[in-house]
Amino acid sequence: MPLPDGLCLRDADATDLPRIAALRETVGWSVHDWALRAVIDEPRARCLVAVNADDRVVGVGSGIGYGVLGFVGNMVVDAGHRRRGLGSAILEEVIAFLTRQGATRLELYATAEGRPLYQRHGFEAAGPSTMARIPRRADLHLSTVNDGQIIVRDVAGNLELTNVNGPITATNVNGSVIAESVNDVITVGLAGV
Repeated sequence: MPLPDGLCLRDADATDLPRIAALRETVGWSVHDWALRAVIDEPRARCLVAVNADDRVVGVGSGIGYGVLGFVGNMVVDAGHRRRGLGSAILEEVIAFLTRQGATRLELYATAEGRPLYQRHGFEAAGPSTMARIPRRADLHLSTVNDGQIIVRDVAGNLELTNVNGPITATNVNGSVIAESVNDVITVGLAGV
């Protein structure tokens, strides 16, 4: 999709972090510097910013690939630039990047305001989903099994998260269940990427 006049898309860099954070705050989202850094200068991730002629960030979106799973995030467009195709242009670039990375399933967490955009691009509500919080210092390994099962293990063997196309269960090194999914977040998944 072409960009509105006077705007261009480019890859974000570390100097954009404060402006991305400020844009996230305009929609009431928290800012985690470490999470934003994870999608900048990371080979399996891409963060795009839309900027005006003064290099003011007016839109952002990112994607990070975990093998066959791609995750879309940070989709925010400045209120003064909404409903002009900017969100679509960013999303299309993120989807293209994740597809080139080998993602065959894309997921994101959609706000009520964002759902129409994602639905126009083929995403559909997958129902309640699970969000697992893992310490950011954890050294993780992601693998998939033939039946679509996704397994995330920390390298030290202390934690395993398993998703067999359903709820996530976390077990410790002894195999004891230490956490089960909480279905309070809606995931929107793109089928047939």
